[in-house]
Amino acid sequence: MRSKAETEEVALEITSELSRHRETISSTHSRVRQVTGLTHRARRIVQSMSRREVQQKLILWGVGGCIVVVFLILIYGMMS
Repeated sequence: MRSKAETEEVALEITSELSRHRETISSTHSRVRQVTGLTHRARRIVQSMSRREVQQKLILWGVGGCIVVVFLILIYGMMS
């Protein structure tokens, strides 16, 4: 059987180890929250970039279509 002193020593070691683990878990939890925040921000930025890409493509197609229409009108006007 263990003596009372040995049992107390083991209990103190376990308590100390649990305290260190608690600090590690707390620190990790804080980092996870930071990374989650950065991930949400990055997602919003990528979505914004995607929307701008679609807008720019629509504008490009619209300008291209206008140029084609003007070109066809000019060709029709020269042939008449």
